[in-house]
Amino acid sequence: MSQEINNKETITLEYIIRQKAEKKAELSKSKEKMTLIAHDLFSPAKPQNGFEGIMQNVNAGIAAYDGLMTGIKILRRVRDFFYFTRKKRK
Repeated sequence: MSQEINNKETITLEYIIRQKAEKKAELSKSKEKMTLIAHDLFSPAKPQNGFEGIMQNVNAGIAAYDGLMTGIKILRRVRDFFYFTRKKRK
């Protein structure tokens, strides 16, 4: 990665431009690799056949419902906690 510069060699504008271009290319390659890795990590698994695809959708629906119901229960408990001191209507 790092290149040694001889003491006798002077740093020129062309040298700096070349180094800048090399580093930009290196950054571009790293960005592409990181994008591919992130895509592989976060993309859903491809179903092998029709039944697995249906089951994947059912599981996603159940997880969404479970998350919604958990959120509603938490909000109710938080609301009850803050409104506990308020007088209840008869």
